Amino acid sequence: MRKLLADHKGIAAIEFGLVMPLLVLMTLISFDVGRAFFAYTSIQHAASDAVRMASLHGRESLSPASVDQISDYAVSRAVGLDASAIEVIIQYNPSDASGAVVSVEIIYNHELFVGKMLNLPPLTLAGSASMTVL
Repeated sequence: MRKLLADHKGIAAIEFGLVMPLLVLMTLISFDVGRAFFAYTSIQHAASDAVRMASLHGRESLSPASVDQISDYAVSRAVGLDASAIEVIIQYNPSDASGAVVSVEIIYNHELFVGKMLNLPPLTLAGSASMTVL
């Protein structure tokens, strides 16, 4: 019995088998955090670009832009994201005339890799920007 208790062969393999799934999960979670940060940054930049377009192309400009054109532009500026998961909300206060305030909010449902494995709902990210119509 003492001989069996003194034998340490295979302990490292058992410890590796116990720790490895946790290391893989931590790696995947850090990958997902990086992807979510990229998605948030992308929608925030898209909102800034879209609100700038809306500000420059108000009703009184030489080339006015419709809400649909601004929305399409915002989606096109959300680089690297699934366009079908993007919702764009554009609001003019009080109108799209010069001096009014335009706000663009972009909502994106980001699928997490670990979330798919664990059957979790998508992470909802939102970016917004406001500017005065010129």
